[in-house]
Amino acid sequence: MLLPNTEAAIGAASWLESYFMFHGDYMPNSEEIHLEPIDRVTIYREYVDDMKRLREEHLSITKFIFLWKEGFPNVKIREYKAVTGKCCPCAKCCDLRREFTTAYAKGVSKFNYIYLDQILFNFF
Repeated sequence: MLLPNTEAAIGAASWLESYFMFHGDYMPNSEEIHLEPIDRVTIYREYVDDMKRLREEHLSITKFIFLWKEGFPNVKIREYKAVTGKCCPCAKCCDLRREFTTAYAKGVSKFNYIYLDQILFNFF
């Protein structure tokens, strides 16, 4: 895909790459990156909020999703499946993911292990 040479498109591609790196699970036997079940509109809203906070121009949802599909075809969103006898996202795991996302939004580096250890200690 040829990335449009606009500041908004380049910023969106960079934002998506960072989002996928932080939230995605890299598959060891393929080039795919899997995201937990989430709606693309939710991710788009997070992108828009970040761009507004940075006072940057943002793409429309149509262009954002097109950029995602064309520029990052290896990123897939998992379907939620309830499986008997397997771990399903319980409230504790969902709360923990929300804490990590909040920490990321606050600018806490994912390498700030002391802060993340405190979060884990409070959960378990």
